[in-house]
Amino acid sequence: MSPERWLFIFALIAALAQALYIIDILIKFWHRAKNKLSPEITVSRGRAIFLCLLILLSLGLSTFGLYSLSIQNRPDRIQAWGVQNGKAYALVTTDDLAMDAAERAGEKETAATYSAMSGLREALFGNADDTRRRATLAIVRSTSVDVQYGAGLALVYAGDEARVQALTDDLGKRFPENTIWKFSYLPTLRAKLAVSRGNPSEALESLKAAAPYELGQMTAFAYPWTALYPVYVRGEVYLAAHQGIEAAAEFQKILDHRGIVAIEPIGALAHLQIGRAYALQGDTARAKVAYQDFLALWKDADPDIPILKQAKAEYAKLQ
Repeated sequence: MSPERWLFIFALIAALAQALYIIDILIKFWHRAKNKLSPEITVSRGRAIFLCLLILLSLGLSTFGLYSLSIQNRPDRIQAWGVQNGKAYALVTTDDLAMDAAERAGEKETAATYSAMSGLREALFGNADDTRRRATLAIVRSTSVDVQYGAGLALVYAGDEARVQALTDDLGKRFPENTIWKFSYLPTLRAKLAVSRGNPSEALESLKAAAPYELGQMTAFAYPWTALYPVYVRGEVYLAAHQGIEAAAEFQKILDHRGIVAIEPIGALAHLQIGRAYALQGDTARAKVAYQDFLALWKDADPDIPILKQAKAEYAKLQ
């Protein structure tokens, strides 16, 4: 059991002791009132000091325990604000805290998952160096199909196609009968590799296998961090193929299923991609609205995020 859980349990015990002490005082008060005695209840100085110290200690321990557990087990609560508002620096700091908490708790798979998640996010934001570092760390830490897929997808965005091709071939050998791998992860990786090599038709063909399952929860992890990526990649493929109408429809699926995409960065980036899709169609008015939606969402974002810089430059050209 992790130290944070022990601290939390101790804090609960301390809180229970306080509750029992207060109940004891109330019972005495009730008995004195029932017997028409003076309601005054005296507490010795020592007992009062002990009670105050116990309250302070339990509050401190429970706060620390809950904070540590929230970082370790619910990164979505910690990261939602940063993802939706483009706070990259805050996200990186939170990622490191979460991974450190998981490592100290002996939960290496959880730490690897956080590393893969953060690597994929940095890839979408356009931070290639940080993407490679975090994705590589995830691959080293875990051999699970979820982590390897997330790290591999991140590395494709970072331009490491040869490495991801080798990783994809290896995963195919290790998980030949894995349903999620065959019908979601593999088609998505193949599609992203194909479009990065300038072959959108091959990419679209690959993603057909994922279509029946793309709105489902694909990972065994508590947080659905791999959800809707086949849809997002298909939208990118249509953009690469200069098919704006089809691209807009794919990215709209993401906006229409916010409960599935949760706080994944593609939820915010879908606005930007829809703007690009409308621009391809020559619909400048609707493109401007989509860009404005994204820029309003990221109005307080860190200004040096590469994809934000691109979005501002593209929007300026629409004026």
